[in-house]
Amino acid sequence: MLPTLAHFEEFEPRYLADNFRPWEHAISPRELRAAFGTLAPPAHGRLMKKLGPDCLAYLDGAKGEPPDDRAEQIRAASKILSIYFWEIVYQRFPESYDAFSACQEFPFTELFPSNIFHGLRLAEVAAGSGKLTLHLANYAKEVVAIDPSEPLLRTLSLRSEDARNVCCKVGSFSAIPLPDASVDAVVSSMGFQISEERGGKSGLAEMLRVLRPRGEIRLVVGSQATEQWLRKHGFREIATPRSIVWSLPEAITPLLQTLLLSVGVPSEPRLRIRDRWLFVRPRPSITRLVVAFSALFRGSRPTEVFDRGIPWRPMGCSAMVLRR
Repeated sequence: MLPTLAHFEEFEPRYLADNFRPWEHAISPRELRAAFGTLAPPAHGRLMKKLGPDCLAYLDGAKGEPPDDRAEQIRAASKILSIYFWEIVYQRFPESYDAFSACQEFPFTELFPSNIFHGLRLAEVAAGSGKLTLHLANYAKEVVAIDPSEPLLRTLSLRSEDARNVCCKVGSFSAIPLPDASVDAVVSSMGFQISEERGGKSGLAEMLRVLRPRGEIRLVVGSQATEQWLRKHGFREIATPRSIVWSLPEAITPLLQTLLLSVGVPSEPRLRIRDRWLFVRPRPSITRLVVAFSALFRGSRPTEVFDRGIPWRPMGCSAMVLRR
């Protein structure tokens, strides 16, 4: 099964009430009404009961406008699905996201070195299913793992049962559930974005609010625009020589394949090397891939076709850091 707009109705009520802000993504009230008009009446009614007052008030802005035709509804539904695709995965298909996350190997040792974070109390925002959380728990005093997706937090909680220094809390960049000046560092991997719904100025203000004096914010981000935005707000880049490594299992579900393709990771043995790809190397049971996200890697970008096993030099990746 792949994500559809109908899955919105199955979201946790708290997420829809607190975190669903379509106006921050240039979705008009008419588009929102048209998209939700594709839902069956029972599902539409259940979804309306879960939406927060701000979203319902925003929808009221479409009152008095002409009825939506079917083509308009399909266009609007496609737009919203493209924007909220990953949120649907987090909320409705946490096991598929966890499988996607398991394919990635970040150079966390270099991005979040133990000599900086050893013995500290950390807040990790957008913790997901816990890949970075469990790495940090090896040397931090405490890791408060925060995420708006309750299904993903349940996965993380089960995974970290043996780690007594991990605490899971529902929250987001714009609503970190911690007191002022309560952590030594705020960290995140591929979670922070420019929109207020997923970070932005309100998220930066919240991270600074919970940070202690002489603390640090360290973010690994996934877009050039976000990286440039962070630079304008005082962050500097700390580069590492190692790259992200992708390990693809032999059995790939249709949804996992969709998730991989959405970030430019094909499952075919013969690849066209574009601006993200660095090298492909086969192994008996898995295909090892190293991929550079445009915001995380530097250097020339090859465009020719490489056969399996022909390497290209990895460029490394980086974290954006702000110290108080």
